[in-house]
Amino acid sequence: MDHYSIEMPVIKFLFVLVILSFFLTAYVQPSLAEEDDEEFLEMVENKTFLFFYENTDERGFTIESTAWPIGSIASSGFYLTSIPIAIERKWITHEEGYQRVLTTLNSYYDDPNDPDDFYVENEHGFFPHWFHQETGKWNEIDCFSSIDTAILMAGVLTVRQYFPDTEIETVATNLYEDVDWEWMLNGGDTLSMGWRPDTGFLSSRWEGYNEGMLAVLLALGSPDHSIPDESWDAWTRTYKPAKYTYNNQSYTFIESSSTSLFTYQYPHIWFDFKGKSDKKGINYYQNSVNATFENRAYCIENPNDHKGYGPNVWGLTACECPLHEFNYEAHGPRQNDDGTVSPAGACGSMIFTPDESIEALRYMKNTYGDMEFLNGEIFWGKYGFKDAINLEINWSSPTYIGINQGAILTMTENYRSQLVQNLFMQNEYAKKAMQKAGFKKVIGIQLYTGWNLISLPLMPEDTSITSLLSSINGNYSIVWAYNASDTADHWKKYDPGAPFGNDLTTMEAGKGYWIMMTSNDTLFVTGDVPGSTDIILKAGWNLIGYNSLVGQPIENALASVSGNYSIIWAYDTSDTADHWKKYDPGAPFGNDLANMEVGKGYWIMMTTDDILEI
Repeated sequence: MDHYSIEMPVIKFLFVLVILSFFLTAYVQPSLAEEDDEEFLEMVENKTFLFFYENTDERGFTIESTAWPIGSIASSGFYLTSIPIAIERKWITHEEGYQRVLTTLNSYYDDPNDPDDFYVENEHGFFPHWFHQETGKWNEIDCFSSIDTAILMAGVLTVRQYFPDTEIETVATNLYEDVDWEWMLNGGDTLSMGWRPDTGFLSSRWEGYNEGMLAVLLALGSPDHSIPDESWDAWTRTYKPAKYTYNNQSYTFIESSSTSLFTYQYPHIWFDFKGKSDKKGINYYQNSVNATFENRAYCIENPNDHKGYGPNVWGLTACECPLHEFNYEAHGPRQNDDGTVSPAGACGSMIFTPDESIEALRYMKNTYGDMEFLNGEIFWGKYGFKDAINLEINWSSPTYIGINQGAILTMTENYRSQLVQNLFMQNEYAKKAMQKAGFKKVIGIQLYTGWNLISLPLMPEDTSITSLLSSINGNYSIVWAYNASDTADHWKKYDPGAPFGNDLTTMEAGKGYWIMMTSNDTLFVTGDVPGSTDIILKAGWNLIGYNSLVGQPIENALASVSGNYSIIWAYDTSDTADHWKKYDPGAPFGNDLANMEVGKGYWIMMTTDDILEI
């Protein structure tokens, strides 16, 4: 009896320890993995920043590459953008960053009040792609470039916002406002790619979806030299939709002419397109997500049987390669695919494919970072990843290129903190550009092959389901919808192909519904979706609909709900075996609804006496 009374508490105690260790392991492991990712990305960013820090001269000019140390306005644009990152990451002081930025801006700006002022020559505010750093003069290669000037101006506007009410803001404003985008139209409705003093405007114009989108938007946002709103329509008329399928998974997107990843990256480094679509109803963030996944899927399928391609060796983009005439080429699926992969491809897409990008970077560093290639190069060096590798010919680039280093640094930071996008989007010019291009908030809904049960909010102004569904782009079929405002008969049939005989016509304002759809596309609800939606919950139980917010834990999504409420049960559409999950915000342990599958919806039962604003 005594033995039993002593041993049982010990056994119970050990049992509790085992259970606690299980839960602690479950909670600690993800946090350690997350910390490891942060340390890894910090190292990648820091070493990449050193390229700009050590390869910018006393006048503030950054070189094109370590192989060709000549002044590059695009490298300067990335250099300027890198300074706020370096200050916030405490790699340099605020004062040093300020002086470095001011030096660069003043070296580009022609001060009209100082006849002896040194500056880089320009034409109507457009700068030469490459120039001699000692003189600021065009090196007579390429042109006075509209896209490279756009990259420079994106950096100019970034630091303008980071150093407000200073000389930097004044000089940055003058630089951007001096660019005569109307002149670069050259009498047409789309921008010319550039101008040369000896031959005039280039015959090529920016058309078809590509990185030129950055220049078009900056041209729309100009206060004094803006191009017409119709230029956006002229630009988008040249888009070419594409659809590719690998292992029964389809990828639909507007394809760039080169199919290179940088074309889907550059505008997103500064402009934040997430949750927005233009007047054509295109969500450019999702477009880049789809294009990036297609790039990766292409490398996994590896139709040309290149050595090394796979789920962790992908990223076809513009980079150095000895197999081309100028040792440089824009690589992409189906175009110039010669086995060359650049870390800037995967890393510059980090905001679109974070897990896949980080995994690829880790794999490439761990597998090939210290490997000596046939040309004697080591892939991981002083400034991080060298520009590219080609395992087919056992070659590693010996070079670091400014624009690819810039994409690695800025997109990694955008993934970690969204610093660059947040700074840039505070500019009134960026806001004006987005408005003129017709950008509005959207609700993105990812539908998978087969049946999907999704949740849609109701627009308070018009509660007819036909009007709301008319804003969904893509092919879909609706069979049944759950009407939360009809307590007697919830399920209603709705068939968009049958104009008569449908018994789901209007929904009560402020209440949600589910719709069962099938689609192979990514569908987006477009239209002017308000920034916040007031949902009035009556006394007693209410069933309301939410969209899953990019795979956030439910507590993060609910953090945006202001007011007093109590949640008892939520319906998780991503768990087909056990839909109903308990969630109580007052009980941190014991909840079995933690994460929602990306792109799928859920219902939540709430009680409140307040108006909850989301």
